[in-house]
Amino acid sequence: ADMRGWLTGQPHYELGDELFFDGDGEGPRRLGPGWWYTEWHGTWSRRHAAHVVLPLRHPVPDDLRLDAYVHAPIAPLNRHVEMRVLVGGVEVGTWQMDARDRGGLRQADVPSRLLTPEAVAVITFVIDPTMTPADSRLNSDLRQIGIAVASLRLAEATAPPLDPPPEASPGGV
Repeated sequence: ADMRGWLTGQPHYELGDELFFDGDGEGPRRLGPGWWYTEWHGTWSRRHAAHVVLPLRHPVPDDLRLDAYVHAPIAPLNRHVEMRVLVGGVEVGTWQMDARDRGGLRQADVPSRLLTPEAVAVITFVIDPTMTPADSRLNSDLRQIGIAVASLRLAEATAPPLDPPPEASPGGV
């Protein structure tokens, strides 16, 4: 996917900064296509693939790590969610969520060679399946949703794990 249009007017992302997707701060400005509006617990993906676009500054360390707090809508009709994580179109991880583990901290190693020549990290979450909360009788929400991202950070691979966001408890459905 060509994300150049999503970079217009975007300041550089400072490697190691935590982004929150609850409506406050810089996180929502980094969302590319594929997301619903922000909510108190984070932002739901709205289709099969959702993108985050992070323009970095040169030079970029060779070995990076993506940390994210995510959760999935688990219900009788949606017992298991698998999310593939790609950077620059190359898969760097697969994150699973089910009734025993609805989400939390997930990590993926990211070689900097997967960034564009302009040092842009195009992160894509591919979610299967997506669901409608109303179909699973969770509530009356008719939106097609995949996963919710509460916070995210791209940092050097040696950085300590990301701390939970203030509202890290799964919610929203």
